[in-house]
Parts: sequence; structure tokens; C-alpha cells
Amino acid sequence: MTMEIETFDSLWAYCVANERLAPMPSEWTELHGMLANTRQKPSRGWEPPLPVILAAWDCTIPIEKQLQFQ
Repeated sequence: MTMEIETFDSLWAYCVANERLAPMPSEWTELHGMLANTRQKPSRGWEPPLPVILAAWDCTIPIEKQLQFQ
């Protein structure tokens, strides 16, 4: 039996299948909290970017959410 190696591209294809765009805020926040090597940049932004949550969720168009999640 052969094992398939998961790549970013195969994972991303799964993430956007069936017209999914981005996780809901609470799930996105939970996922972000599980990431290793998050850091605040000298510019005060975060790497990877923080999730779109709270009021920003309603003011952000779907493609912007998806691009930030990606």
C-alpha cells in the first residue's frame, strides 16, 4: 500500500472544494492558535496573518477572506 504525501496544493484543493471559502471565525481562530512559529513582525503585523474575526468578518468580502486564509 502506498501513502500519498500531503502537499499544500492538495490540502488547499480540499479546503476550497464545494465552494468553501474560509473557516468561520471561531474555527479559524482555533486553527491559527495551533500553528507553530507564529510571530509578530517588526511592522506590528503577524506572520501568518491573524484570522478575520469580529467586525472585520462582516466588512470583508469573501475573496479577501479566502486569500488571507490561504
